[in-house]
Amino acid sequence: MLNDGDCMIISGYASIKDVADGQGDIFKGNHCYDYQMYMQLPVVVESHENSIVNAVGRCLDMSEDSAGLKMTAITMPYQDNLSPALINTLVGIDAGIISGLSIRSRNYRYKTDRKLIIKAIVKDVSVCALPENPLCSFAVQFKGSQEKCNEYMLEKKLTSAYMDALIATKRT
Repeated sequence: MLNDGDCMIISGYASIKDVADGQGDIFKGNHCYDYQMYMQLPVVVESHENSIVNAVGRCLDMSEDSAGLKMTAITMPYQDNLSPALINTLVGIDAGIISGLSIRSRNYRYKTDRKLIIKAIVKDVSVCALPENPLCSFAVQFKGSQEKCNEYMLEKKLTSAYMDALIATKRT
Protein backbone atom coordinates (compact mmCIF):
# COMPACT_ATOMS: atom_id res chain seq x y z
CA MET A 1 0.00 0.00 0.00
CA LEU A 2 1.23 3.47 -0.88
CA ASN A 3 1.57 6.05 1.86
CA ASP A 4 1.42 9.79 1.32
CA GLY A 5 4.67 10.91 -0.34
CA ASP A 6 5.78 7.42 -1.44
CA CYS A 7 7.62 7.04 -4.75
CA MET A 8 8.54 3.85 -6.60
CA ILE A 9 11.61 3.03 -8.65
CA ILE A 10 10.57 0.79 -11.55
CA SER A 11 12.80 -1.02 -14.00
CA GLY A 12 12.16 -3.09 -17.10
CA TYR A 13 12.01 -3.17 -20.90
CA ALA A 14 10.10 -0.54 -22.88
CA SER A 15 10.73 -2.43 -26.14
CA ILE A 16 11.92 -5.93 -26.99
CA LYS A 17 13.82 -6.87 -30.15
CA ASP A 18 12.99 -9.81 -32.40
CA VAL A 19 9.42 -10.15 -31.08
CA ALA A 20 6.38 -8.99 -33.08
CA ASP A 21 4.29 -6.37 -31.33
CA GLY A 22 0.51 -5.99 -31.65
CA GLN A 23 0.92 -4.33 -35.07
CA GLY A 24 3.24 -7.07 -36.32
CA ASP A 25 6.30 -4.80 -36.24
CA ILE A 26 9.63 -6.23 -35.10
CA PHE A 27 12.54 -4.12 -33.84
CA LYS A 28 15.77 -5.57 -35.20
CA GLY A 29 19.48 -4.89 -35.11
CA ASN A 30 22.05 -2.97 -33.10
CA HIS A 31 21.46 0.68 -32.25
CA CYS A 32 17.81 0.33 -33.17
CA TYR A 33 16.53 3.02 -30.80
CA ASP A 34 17.31 6.72 -30.88
CA TYR A 35 16.35 7.99 -27.41
CA GLN A 36 18.67 10.99 -26.94
CA MET A 37 15.92 13.51 -27.71
CA TYR A 38 13.49 11.76 -25.36
CA MET A 39 16.05 11.92 -22.54
CA GLN A 40 16.05 15.73 -22.76
CA LEU A 41 12.58 15.65 -21.17
CA PRO A 42 12.21 12.03 -20.04
CA VAL A 43 8.64 12.08 -18.76
CA VAL A 44 6.84 8.75 -18.31
CA VAL A 45 3.12 9.05 -19.03
CA GLU A 46 0.06 6.86 -18.60
CA SER A 47 -1.18 5.03 -21.72
CA HIS A 48 0.48 7.39 -24.22
CA GLU A 49 -1.48 10.39 -22.98
CA ASN A 50 1.30 12.65 -24.19
CA SER A 51 0.81 15.54 -21.80
CA ILE A 52 2.71 16.71 -18.76
CA VAL A 53 -0.65 16.60 -16.95
CA ASN A 54 -0.59 12.81 -17.37
CA ALA A 55 2.98 12.43 -16.13
CA VAL A 56 3.39 9.41 -13.90
CA GLY A 57 7.12 9.83 -13.39
CA ARG A 58 10.48 10.44 -14.97
CA CYS A 59 12.95 8.14 -16.71
CA LEU A 60 16.26 8.01 -14.84
CA ASP A 61 18.19 5.73 -17.14
CA MET A 62 17.66 4.25 -20.58
CA SER A 63 19.95 2.00 -22.58
CA GLU A 64 19.83 -0.48 -25.42
CA ASP A 65 21.15 -4.00 -25.07
CA SER A 66 20.83 -7.15 -27.14
CA ALA A 67 17.32 -7.81 -25.77
CA GLY A 68 15.85 -4.34 -26.34
CA LEU A 69 15.40 -0.95 -24.74
CA LYS A 70 15.62 -1.09 -20.96
CA MET A 71 14.87 1.70 -18.58
CA THR A 72 14.61 2.72 -14.96
CA ALA A 73 12.17 5.38 -13.80
CA ILE A 74 10.87 7.01 -10.64
CA THR A 75 7.17 7.62 -10.13
CA MET A 76 5.92 10.91 -8.82
CA PRO A 77 5.13 11.00 -5.09
CA TYR A 78 1.74 9.57 -4.16
CA GLN A 79 -0.63 12.11 -2.63
CA ASP A 80 -4.33 11.98 -1.86
CA ASN A 81 -4.93 15.24 -3.75
CA LEU A 82 -3.74 13.87 -7.11
CA SER A 83 -6.26 13.30 -9.88
CA PRO A 84 -8.26 10.06 -9.53
CA ALA A 85 -6.72 8.72 -12.77
CA LEU A 86 -3.19 9.31 -11.49
CA ILE A 87 -4.01 7.77 -8.11
CA ASN A 88 -5.40 4.70 -9.91
CA THR A 89 -2.25 4.46 -12.05
CA LEU A 90 0.13 4.69 -9.06
CA VAL A 91 -1.95 2.22 -7.03
CA GLY A 92 -2.07 -0.07 -10.10
CA ILE A 93 1.73 0.01 -10.38
CA ASP A 94 2.08 -0.75 -6.68
CA ALA A 95 -0.42 -3.64 -6.95
CA GLY A 96 1.20 -5.08 -10.08
CA ILE A 97 -1.94 -4.51 -12.18
CA ILE A 98 -0.08 -1.97 -14.31
CA SER A 99 3.21 -3.66 -15.10
CA GLY A 100 3.88 -2.98 -18.76
CA LEU A 101 5.93 -0.40 -20.62
CA SER A 102 5.40 0.77 -24.15
CA ILE A 103 7.27 3.17 -26.41
CA ARG A 104 5.74 5.34 -29.05
CA SER A 105 8.12 6.15 -31.86
CA ARG A 106 8.29 8.23 -34.98
CA ASN A 107 10.43 8.24 -38.10
CA TYR A 108 10.63 4.48 -38.40
CA ARG A 109 13.20 3.22 -40.86
CA TYR A 110 12.12 -0.17 -42.16
CA LYS A 111 14.00 -2.98 -43.77
CA THR A 112 12.61 -4.29 -47.08
CA ASP A 113 9.43 -6.00 -45.83
CA ARG A 114 8.20 -2.89 -43.94
CA LYS A 115 7.76 -4.90 -40.75
CA LEU A 116 11.36 -5.02 -39.55
CA ILE A 117 12.15 -1.72 -37.85
CA ILE A 118 15.87 -0.99 -37.91
CA LYS A 119 15.68 2.56 -36.49
CA ALA A 120 13.07 4.33 -34.36
CA ILE A 121 13.12 7.68 -32.59
CA VAL A 122 11.58 7.27 -29.13
CA LYS A 123 8.82 9.84 -28.68
CA ASP A 124 7.38 8.78 -25.34
CA VAL A 125 7.31 5.96 -22.81
CA SER A 126 4.10 4.90 -21.09
CA VAL A 127 3.14 2.63 -18.26
CA CYS A 128 0.14 0.50 -19.18
CA ALA A 129 -1.77 -2.59 -18.20
CA LEU A 130 -1.53 -4.11 -21.70
CA PRO A 131 1.61 -3.03 -23.56
CA GLU A 132 1.84 -3.35 -27.34
CA ASN A 133 4.47 -6.04 -26.76
CA PRO A 134 3.46 -8.37 -23.91
CA LEU A 135 7.12 -9.00 -22.99
CA CYS A 136 7.65 -5.31 -22.16
CA SER A 137 7.17 -5.50 -18.45
CA PHE A 138 8.66 -3.81 -15.42
CA ALA A 139 8.99 -4.50 -11.73
CA VAL A 140 9.06 -2.22 -8.72
CA GLN A 141 12.68 -2.21 -7.54
CA PHE A 142 12.18 0.08 -4.55
CA LYS A 143 9.32 1.85 -2.78
CA GLY A 144 9.53 4.49 -0.09
CA SER A 145 9.50 8.17 0.73
CA GLN A 146 10.98 10.68 -1.72
CA GLU A 147 14.05 10.94 0.53
CA LYS A 148 14.53 7.16 0.65
CA CYS A 149 14.11 6.95 -3.14
CA ASN A 150 16.74 9.66 -3.55
CA GLU A 151 19.13 7.67 -1.34
CA TYR A 152 18.43 4.53 -3.39
CA MET A 153 19.12 6.42 -6.63
CA LEU A 154 22.41 7.74 -5.27
CA GLU A 155 23.41 4.27 -4.08
CA LYS A 156 22.60 2.74 -7.49
CA LYS A 157 24.19 5.70 -9.32
CA LEU A 158 20.99 6.55 -11.17
CA THR A 159 21.10 10.09 -12.47
CA SER A 160 19.06 12.40 -14.63
CA ALA A 161 18.41 16.09 -14.91
CA TYR A 162 15.70 15.47 -12.31
CA MET A 163 18.12 13.82 -9.93
CA ASP A 164 20.76 16.50 -10.54
CA ALA A 165 18.18 19.17 -9.58
CA LEU A 166 17.32 17.27 -6.40
CA ILE A 167 20.98 17.00 -5.45
CA ALA A 168 21.53 20.72 -6.14
CA THR A 169 18.53 21.56 -3.94
CA LYS A 170 19.95 19.47 -1.08
CA ARG A 171 23.31 21.26 -1.33
CA THR A 172 21.88 24.76 -0.98
